[in-house]
Amino acid sequence: MNGLQVYLNFNGNCKEALQFYHAELGGSLSIQVLADQKESSQFPDELREKVVQGKLVLDTWTIFGTDLLDEKIYIKGTNISLLLSFQSKAELLERYQSMSKHGTQHAPPHSPDEQTCVGSFTDPYGVQWILQYHNFVL
Repeated sequence: MNGLQVYLNFNGNCKEALQFYHAELGGSLSIQVLADQKESSQFPDELREKVVQGKLVLDTWTIFGTDLLDEKIYIKGTNISLLLSFQSKAELLERYQSMSKHGTQHAPPHSPDEQTCVGSFTDPYGVQWILQYHNFVL
């Protein structure tokens, strides 16, 4: 197995969301819009800037995204949570603060025990995140 890859569906703001994740998490970002396709002239103008596929490649995982989903089955943010693990509590707290400030905070970072810190939020694009740090002591 090569690892888990995440595919997110958006309702017209995929490019903005992936650029936000890129700014927050780093990595390599590529975005392909409908206008880039040979057949783009067959589609209405309002669809040409929709993302066919966006791809954010990070160290050990990849986030894919698209705007091209039937609006009847699009339910903003209810079908997935992304779990992001950190190597330090300080890094978790910094990332939680920057990524959640324009979203909805569900569980601010807290430590259920001395070795763990966890927090959750929904970002401005409707995606649910769980951030965790666990100091494994052998």
